[in-house]
Amino acid sequence: MKKVYILSIFLLVFYLTGCQKINSEDEGVKQEQDIVEKITEAEDLDVIGETESSAAYVNEAERKGSAEEDVTEISVTWQDAYKNIIRNMQSNLADPYNFMSEFGFNGYAYVGIHDFDKNDIPELIIGSSTSVAVFTYEEAKAEKVADLYETEDWGGINYLCYMDNHLVLMSCGNGENAGNGYVCFTYEQGAYITGFYDDYQPDKATINGEPVSKEEFLRQFDIFTLKENNHIEFSWRNSAIAYCKVNDEDEIMLAGSDEWIAIDDLDFSLIEWKSLEHKNKYYIVEDEEIEIDTAEAKYGNSKQEHEAFHDQNGDEYFYYDIECFYFDEAYPVVLNETLQTFYDAKQEAYRQDSETYMDEEYRDAPSVPFNSLMFQGVTYAGDDYVSLLFNDVAYAGGVHPYSALDGITIDCSTGEIVTVDRFIDDSDEEIEEQINAILDKKVYNPENWDYYITDKTVVFFYYDPNPTFWTSVATKRVR
Repeated sequence: MKKVYILSIFLLVFYLTGCQKINSEDEGVKQEQDIVEKITEAEDLDVIGETESSAAYVNEAERKGSAEEDVTEISVTWQDAYKNIIRNMQSNLADPYNFMSEFGFNGYAYVGIHDFDKNDIPELIIGSSTSVAVFTYEEAKAEKVADLYETEDWGGINYLCYMDNHLVLMSCGNGENAGNGYVCFTYEQGAYITGFYDDYQPDKATINGEPVSKEEFLRQFDIFTLKENNHIEFSWRNSAIAYCKVNDEDEIMLAGSDEWIAIDDLDFSLIEWKSLEHKNKYYIVEDEEIEIDTAEAKYGNSKQEHEAFHDQNGDEYFYYDIECFYFDEAYPVVLNETLQTFYDAKQEAYRQDSETYMDEEYRDAPSVPFNSLMFQGVTYAGDDYVSLLFNDVAYAGGVHPYSALDGITIDCSTGEIVTVDRFIDDSDEEIEEQINAILDKKVYNPENWDYYITDKTVVFFYYDPNPTFWTSVATKRVR
């Protein structure tokens, strides 16, 4: 917690009584100079979140008439800290093209609040036609977490867009089919995330300064949905994140109002950005896009289970293999207990399948029928959940075997195998609608679909026998 200590010393001068010591006048002048120096130092502190001049607190101590040294602790609320940032709008905004330094600040500004990190204290969003800044509040002070602006090639901001937990600056090209430049901001899984995308150069996309593919960028920032459904004109009377005016008198005029109010009296509920509800976007993912960690030793090790079945003549007519993966001691024991139950159930199912192949009709098969459960890898391993993927292969004696992916996601604290509603809010009906739409066919049935999770996505998969291929459909994790 930031503390500001102000030393207030009252000059003991006795002009009315004439009881001064000979050198008291010089001593009083020196003390008064010390106070002025301390006030000046405090006012010159470049600390975001200071809400009033330190001199005000010195004056308060003087008003009390205390003859003793007074040290005052200032408790700064997020409202006070943010109001001070708004008062000093220009100095708190980046000036990437030197527009403000050359032409000055015209007072038109975006001002809004939104709780990106869901900690019950909102972040502050301020902006101009050239840049946007985001501030958070921690330990009794506000701190800037991002300066957002377009590259010099794109210039200023034409639209400020938002949806759910995303903020997007958009600079528009010329012409009906012109492309745009996008600067994006969000908060996810404990970190603020920024990104840049250029319609003309999609191969130059970045997230947190690192190059990414177009597909990776669009999975993180759904800019096309934002653009189509909620583009916000640069008009101070028509902006969802209140585009307002501020003046040199520490006053603000909110969107839709023609009245100036003191920034001290600002009601933040009037500029709160409410998240817009929209359907989570689903999309087809190719195998190479799916994040599966096949480095088994990173998490544990596997043990092979094999059992063969023979007829009365000793001829093998069926067998099964199970690749049993177990987590090492770094992970909760309950995970392996759940996995063992999973393997035991598979083993019992395979043994029941063996009875089918005792029939003579299978003896002419090109190869011995079998079932095989193969461990594919870990798709997510966190303190909260782990998610694994298996390939369940069945060969019934025909031309080729059939396979079906099998996902299992386990709660690390309880060992429970969890359903997909832990990670998305969509109902079965909404999932069905989205998947059927993206695949352009009625294929979804929750009884024959499965899923696994990665750090950012939920991946649904199913087996389509005509033609024979796997199709995976993914959507963004909301938890």
